[in-house]
Amino acid sequence: RRGLVHVARSRPDARFRRRLPGFNRPLVYVPLDFYTAAGQIRDAKRRLRECRSVIVSNDCLAAVLRPLANVVTVDHHGLDVYEGPRAFTGTGSVLWVGVQTYAPLLIAWYERHRPDWPLVVLSNTGGRRLFHASELRHSDRVTVTKWTPETAVRCGAQCEFAVDFKDDSFYQQTKPHTKPVQCVASGLPLALSAGHPARAYLQRRFGLTVP
Repeated sequence: RRGLVHVARSRPDARFRRRLPGFNRPLVYVPLDFYTAAGQIRDAKRRLRECRSVIVSNDCLAAVLRPLANVVTVDHHGLDVYEGPRAFTGTGSVLWVGVQTYAPLLIAWYERHRPDWPLVVLSNTGGRRLFHASELRHSDRVTVTKWTPETAVRCGAQCEFAVDFKDDSFYQQTKPHTKPVQCVASGLPLALSAGHPARAYLQRRFGLTVP
């Protein structure tokens, strides 16, 4: 009996297809964090057209893929629900979750706005080297914790709201809305940078206007 073949992240090439048991099985592709430029998608158009469906969780990525493939959009699942009190006072800690390569966006926001709130950072590194030479490296109002599922739940429950930033690069504009979805699922107030692609998504999907 023929079944679907599901591939996530790496793009299935011809050699992969030849090695499948049953060469003609329908292929469903989920390009999570794979494409860094629109040109990569254009170059892959033949392979994309061979897929039964391409599943994405980002409207910007869907718009680029739609002329080349049968695109299905789905909501990104909430990885870690932050359970805790949600009485908003405006004086509690603010949460930022991100890998080290995105830290410059956090640094720019912090140095521009000088927020009074304590900052809780969850990242792929537990040290302050992600802040480079910025003043955040030495601030006593910043806590840096290495991300794990357990620390994400614990820190998310302790914070009063969260911030997330995206620049205008193709890669960041087409990433899944992981952290905004987690915040919505948790009831955690959220602020997004101007031009963040999750703004339009949250408005369309949930009727939410995010500051």
